Amino acid sequence: MDLHNLLEEIASNYPRNKKTVPFKDNKTAHLLRHGLKDAIGTEFNKDELSFNGSAGQSNWATIPWLRLTNPEYSKSAQRGFYIVYLFSADLKEVYLSLNQGWTYYKDLPNGKKQIQLVSDYFRQLILPKPQKSISEKIDLRYSGNKTSLPEGYELGNIAAYHYSTDNLPNNDRLIADLNEFVGYLKGIYGNILDPGDLEKSIRYILKLQSENSFEDLTDSNENQSNFSAKDVSKPRVRKIDYQNYYIYTSKLGFEGEEAFIRKLRTDFPNDDIQHTSDNGDGDGYDIKRISNNSKDITYYEIKTTGSSNKETPFYISRNEYIRANELKTNYKLVRIFDTSIEKLRNDSFQYELYNFLDIKSKLSMVPTTYKLQIKNKN
Repeated sequence: MDLHNLLEEIASNYPRNKKTVPFKDNKTAHLLRHGLKDAIGTEFNKDELSFNGSAGQSNWATIPWLRLTNPEYSKSAQRGFYIVYLFSADLKEVYLSLNQGWTYYKDLPNGKKQIQLVSDYFRQLILPKPQKSISEKIDLRYSGNKTSLPEGYELGNIAAYHYSTDNLPNNDRLIADLNEFVGYLKGIYGNILDPGDLEKSIRYILKLQSENSFEDLTDSNENQSNFSAKDVSKPRVRKIDYQNYYIYTSKLGFEGEEAFIRKLRTDFPNDDIQHTSDNGDGDGYDIKRISNNSKDITYYEIKTTGSSNKETPFYISRNEYIRANELKTNYKLVRIFDTSIEKLRNDSFQYELYNFLDIKSKLSMVPTTYKLQIKNKN
């Protein structure tokens, strides 16, 4: 049975009235669990993919599915990234969907928004442009309230091809579409921060997405800091691959924050340690520590560079500088250096900690960017 016949067989024979059809030992349920590997396993086995499917657990599922994934990146349909054929509740449509597990998000605050942000991130990163035939949204035609899974599949969709089960493409076209999506899936796997910790990788993506949507305080004329122009260095011409540089430094910075959080939780096991920059850098600090005894709050801004030279310059934003002035003695600037992404994951790094007064007494500020505005003609 090829892929075309498998999809057709499931759409034709999956029970419309689930209460009247026995679930146990059902042929269609067996096809969903095992049919995909038989249909395409030989052709796609070289890609180290696993194949499975579901008609439900002891009862018929509202949305039957067939799934391809690399077990390293998704051990179940509840977590990670994968390719899935999703049949609509009325069985009139089937989607080839590049998707992600909904279970991780559903109990999080703003979980619906967060899963969409991750979908947007990978959609922008891996899909070619323009892309006319691929759908960003899917509609599984479920209006009930017994399960949140249909909505989760819809929210988690990164990209999809839509087929009518009454007029499925031929097998060659289905295989070509699937090959295309396997390429996209590899693109996701190649851009995951840490395959061994998918939850951390998702937090990193959410931070990037939040930063990109945050309106920096530099757009305001209020709270202007007093930078002096007399310390401006002579211009230097540098040739930089900005895209790869940004990707590397953002990953390094995120791993630095995670490593310092682990240190704080070891040093202060009874305190409440919060990674506030998961929601972007709008707070002007990355970590908040609430003392269990005094309820005092300490705010940490983490700056990470790989250089072994602790004299290497580093940067703070105007927003961070404003927050340092507001929080004063409760604000700490942590300078992590002589490290790398792998070292940070093993908690190998050096650091120096600066108090608010140190920022002004031990560090010199050099303006590197200027904002230009049209002068008022009056």
